Amino acid sequence: MLCFIFLNGVHSIFLFTSGCIISIDAMGTQKKIAQAIMKLNSDYILALKENHKTLYDNTVRFFDNLESMKKEGYVFDEHITVDGGHGRIETRRSVMTSDIGWL
Repeated sequence: MLCFIFLNGVHSIFLFTSGCIISIDAMGTQKKIAQAIMKLNSDYILALKENHKTLYDNTVRFFDNLESMKKEGYVFDEHITVDGGHGRIETRRSVMTSDIGWL
């Protein structure tokens, strides 16, 4: 499926397949882009930055209390990777939930 978006005077064309998960950096974090992805029956991962203060603070607080949120019945998917290079070891932890009723 081809998706055409006109945003802030710039034409953007995206090729998506229905049912995809789309990941976009902070530049793409705009309502029109999210709406276009949802119209394609796909999901998205968009950056959340501190300039959205209330949402950012609530989200940080939610994930900072991960263990207590699990006890309250929230469901999370977690993934940890460990990678080494350039004399250092890097551990990345990703946590995801679709329990967003609190949002």
